[in-house]
Amino acid sequence: MNPQKSPPATKVGLVSSQPDNAKCDTEVTQQRNITLQRSKRKQPEEAMKFELNDFRKEIMSFLTEFKTSQEENIKKIHDEVSSLKEQLSNLKQISDILSQDQVTIKDTLTSIHSAQQAMANTITEMQASLEFSTKRIDTPQERANCSEEKLKIQCREITKMQVILDRLSFKTQKQEQC
Repeated sequence: MNPQKSPPATKVGLVSSQPDNAKCDTEVTQQRNITLQRSKRKQPEEAMKFELNDFRKEIMSFLTEFKTSQEENIKKIHDEVSSLKEQLSNLKQISDILSQDQVTIKDTLTSIHSAQQAMANTITEMQASLEFSTKRIDTPQERANCSEEKLKIQCREITKMQVILDRLSFKTQKQEQC
């Protein structure tokens, strides 16, 4: 009989004294793959969290700066509006004062114009009276007529003077009240 070599028999459950390197390498590789797969899955989540956190910080920083800038702009606008309101109030007061002064000046000019007109009329009447006085009066009737004309002229002058005095006293009282 020829002895033939047969492959060693392996029994289930028996452990060989020599380690199976191929089998160990496969197990180590699988464990590394599992670890890498786990860390690969966790890394994107962690990286995403960090990116989102950084983005949130950037947005918050931008919004804070924007808010501060807008608050400063609003304060400047508010100050300018307040200044314009104050200037407008001052201009209104000045306008009111100028309007009152204009009315007073207009009234004074009207009074002066009326007085000037009255004086011009008086001068005209006095000139006419003077011409009338220089005429030669021969009869008593002419003298009576002449006297009557003089009285009428003087009455008109007195009335005009009284009107002028009344106007001036009214204006004076009105100005004293203001």
